[in-house]
Amino acid sequence: MKYLKALIAAFKLQRLGAKIKGEFRIQSITELDGQSYVVLPRNPSTEVPGVQSLFWESRLGHSLVEPYERTAETVSFKILKNFRDKPKKGDSVWLSGWLGEVPADFGIEKLEKVSLDNGVIATVVRRSSNKWVIHVHGRNAAIGETLRNFSQFDNLGFNQLFLPHESDPKPEGLGKRKSDLGVSEWKQVEAAVREAKALGATEVVLFGWSLGAMIIGQFMLRSEESKVVSKLIMDSPLVDYRSTLGLQSELAGYDASFGDYVHKLLTKSYLLKAVGFGYKELPSLFHAYSVPVLILYSKTDGYVSMELIPELASLNKALELREFANGKHCRLYNQNPEFYQSSIEDFIKLH
Repeated sequence: MKYLKALIAAFKLQRLGAKIKGEFRIQSITELDGQSYVVLPRNPSTEVPGVQSLFWESRLGHSLVEPYERTAETVSFKILKNFRDKPKKGDSVWLSGWLGEVPADFGIEKLEKVSLDNGVIATVVRRSSNKWVIHVHGRNAAIGETLRNFSQFDNLGFNQLFLPHESDPKPEGLGKRKSDLGVSEWKQVEAAVREAKALGATEVVLFGWSLGAMIIGQFMLRSEESKVVSKLIMDSPLVDYRSTLGLQSELAGYDASFGDYVHKLLTKSYLLKAVGFGYKELPSLFHAYSVPVLILYSKTDGYVSMELIPELASLNKALELREFANGKHCRLYNQNPEFYQSSIEDFIKLH
């Protein structure tokens, strides 16, 4: 039974289903003086401050919300904007750091759609500069996750490329509903860097979120194109799979050792390798990088394990860590935009 459960977990880790499950249900919708409020159960996720996205129905439903009032058991959020249909009582929802979905939601008007040599269609915003930043989103996300950063890098004079993954839906992605867990996705970053160089880039900053951080780390180790990269920035990075699988096992009600067993299957099982779901080894961020690295993280991430983050400092002298107290996965910007942006600006100016 343990083997079967671990086998299913290994498949689920790599299969990117079109349906995304909510984490809790809307308890009620209230109206006060023409303003709508959504009432959610009080838990570590709903206690995070700041404007956030409320998603339901696999992101078909999307509202911007902000915490308004707390009780012992609930948190009421003011609905700032509904992108499509309004949320309803009983909807299965989750909170995310996204603050929009498409460039227009962030005031990005003059943009280009560029076809990269691997077939994906990237969004590019050009300025009169040879400096570029390439944004790489996380697992089962999309470029909407990264667009919060647009204005800051625009003000710093950077050209920007928002990279879709091959696993993203068409037409931007290729519709491949499988994650390769960072093992091969670095080639997609390589295609983006080649495009930036063709457009005049002489300096590139790579910005990775969650699994995107793991991917840019692999790119730095494996690609000759990494020579043009001057800095790495990582938000809520996936540091390694063993510790994160242990965390996810505990969240699912298993012992952390179950995560070790899933990790062993992923790297040792001949059956998984035979059907294209196994690996000789899984990547990690435990490497020395040739450029300065900024990591934005919280020990209370709740999705990927951050317990090994301090150990990265022994490998990289030019490593800067910025910890957000009581933060959640990829929601650090929302919780404290001032600290988030000042951390990035100081890092850019220092290096």
